[in-house]
Amino acid sequence: MQIEYPRNRGTEKFFSTFDRQFTAQEWSTIRRPSSEWQQLTNFYRFWCLKESYVKALGIGIGFTLHRLDFHVNSDVPIGRTVCDTKVYVDGSLQQDWRFEETMLDDKHGVAVALKKQVSRAQTSGQ
Repeated sequence: MQIEYPRNRGTEKFFSTFDRQFTAQEWSTIRRPSSEWQQLTNFYRFWCLKESYVKALGIGIGFTLHRLDFHVNSDVPIGRTVCDTKVYVDGSLQQDWRFEETMLDDKHGVAVALKKQVSRAQTSGQ
């Protein structure tokens, strides 16, 4: 995901177009920093997480993004991978999901959603 200032409109107007895509908790985290650039960085982080989850499900844009509530526990330093993000779907923690987030540089971030595989032995009771 490329982090950039909105074209032809201010950040507030840009955020307002996505108002229903994020939870109140996510908006609180997005808007916490005083720096507009850091708010945009947080916005794109959450957007990238949501996108990685629905792509991993294979259903894409048909999923209501407001159902997802991501809880981030740490910043993502450039060049480092963070794996402590949690996702709640309809208020329920999804413990079988792992998210790997990396900031490649100050304008590009990546999020990968990984679902833990259940072995046949676990599903058959062996």
